[in-house]
Amino acid sequence: MYDFGQGWRRFVSFTMMAVFLFGLALLASQHLQHIVGMLPYVLLLACPLMHLFGHGHHHHSHDNHSPNDTHQKSSA
Repeated sequence: MYDFGQGWRRFVSFTMMAVFLFGLALLASQHLQHIVGMLPYVLLLACPLMHLFGHGHHHHSHDNHSPNDTHQKSSA
């Protein structure tokens, strides 16, 4: 496969980003009322999703001690 080089890849990436942003702006301008109408529901849905996925499943490092380990302070 022929490698077109870094310049060609940068041009394609820039073009795709410009098309995506143009489409997003067009979609937002045509459907702004629908987007604003859904914002309260998006915020209500975001709360439980953040609790499910944002807490890191509560992995705590202080519970990794074996039962035989004792916490003794060194007498220094």
